Amino acid sequence: TQGMDMYRVRPDLVRNTKNKTEISSQGFAAMITGLSAGTDYEISYTVTDPDGLVSASQGNLNATTSRFISQGAQQNVVTVTNDIELEAAIDAAQPGTTVLLEPGYYNPIHLRTPGTAEAPIVIKGSDEGEAIINGTAEVFAIKINANHIRLENLVIENANKAIGILNNRDDIEIHNNLLRNVRVGIEAKGGHSNLYIHDNTLIGQHAFGNISNATWSDEGIVVTGHNIEIAHNTLQGFGDSIGLHW
Repeated sequence: TQGMDMYRVRPDLVRNTKNKTEISSQGFAAMITGLSAGTDYEISYTVTDPDGLVSASQGNLNATTSRFISQGAQQNVVTVTNDIELEAAIDAAQPGTTVLLEPGYYNPIHLRTPGTAEAPIVIKGSDEGEAIINGTAEVFAIKINANHIRLENLVIENANKAIGILNNRDDIEIHNNLLRNVRVGIEAKGGHSNLYIHDNTLIGQHAFGNISNATWSDEGIVVTGHNIEIAHNTLQGFGDSIGLHW
């Protein structure tokens, strides 16, 4: 597969104010499309100087594409209609459990029990846009403190921070949710792996065009780690739509 031509990364246009480290003036970036998920590749590259002042450089490197996140085998579906049932279902959840929220309003939740790669734990609205987590005064409306978790078809509203992924988590999918009237949408600081955040709508609290310092800490999606994919989301009303954090 032929990749696109590499381009030089200009250090003067890359903001790095967190730790003041220098950015190499010899950095290059490129993209290769048409690859398969979860596959090992050997990549060959050639760097040339169009002015002929520096000799051409060639090399090889090895890379592995991210695997698709699997819904796994769902062995137990528990339907809930109120906060008491929801809390009990989350406390009793085991790998392969789907907690299905019927239409209605629910209090914030904290997910502590991990699934497995083959059988994740799924928290899902039964009807799109009808199961609503009300953030109230909680820091996070949904806290994810476990691996192999899926969130789908939920509405999260009126929250300081809608979703928080804590403590170096792995294999988390956040898919097809609506986050509205939130200061921060999805916060995944601290280093995580294999996050897949896609097809969500996030609506913040700021008018379009407001770039004042009042918006600087209000981020739609902020992540750090590796093997993270953010795709096909719609965001508005944040100071930064997508942020990277150390």
